Amino acid sequence: MNEPYLNGATLMTTPTPRQLEVALKAGFAGIEARAERLRDKDNKSELEATVSALRSGGGRVVSLNGLGLQSLPGGRLDTRKLEADLPELLDIAAALGAGLLLVVPLRARGVSFEAALEGLREGLALAQAAAKPYGIELGFEFLGFAECPVNTSAKALELARSLPEIGFVPDSCHVYASGSSFGDFPADRLRLVHLNDCARPASMSIEDGDRVLPGEGRIPLKRYLQELRSSGFDGPWSLETFNEALWKEDPEQVAIRGFRALQGLLLG
Repeated sequence: MNEPYLNGATLMTTPTPRQLEVALKAGFAGIEARAERLRDKDNKSELEATVSALRSGGGRVVSLNGLGLQSLPGGRLDTRKLEADLPELLDIAAALGAGLLLVVPLRARGVSFEAALEGLREGLALAQAAAKPYGIELGFEFLGFAECPVNTSAKALELARSLPEIGFVPDSCHVYASGSSFGDFPADRLRLVHLNDCARPASMSIEDGDRVLPGEGRIPLKRYLQELRSSGFDGPWSLETFNEALWKEDPEQVAIRGFRALQGLLLG
């Protein structure tokens, strides 16, 4: 496999240093760290412990998840939230040695893509300018929820059309839910791909918690993989589920099962 990583959402209730430990033991190259576990003063010790674990035990944090862009009623960007979140997240990403900061458009009921477009584009440009001195890239992930202004691959591409340095991090569940295609994305702008499965029929009503491990649902993952490889992309990959049932299991066993499921898909 080409650089498989374990996203912290798969083990959300497990401290980040332990996520890294079990990921490496299972065979992953490292993790995608979750900002909600590492930000704010209460979690400072977890960040410090993660940095220490990286130094002593190896592995890599491929990205930090992430920065949310919030559209307000009418479509205007919540710049106050962006300006409050961005410096802290960039400092965390830099401390972890993560070269990628994931950016997502948050849900905004009643706000259309057309209304939100310019504000979100402005937010991406501001975040990109702030990240550049850190040597950190942005990876944009559209979310296939009905209430998200950017919920298809076509909208994501249009949003970042004038920002060629912004990369993309498409997710198999969001691609499936929205009826999009991995083939829509230029391979040279793909930074990472999230892989997961879902047992529900394709619909924008699918929620993050509906995700299961690859091979346990109905997402056409082999076709998606063929689309990606045909375009010239072959990793890195990240296993990202938000399934609360997995959070209650032994994290080491979840990591082993997850690695085997990912291996079966990528090498099958």
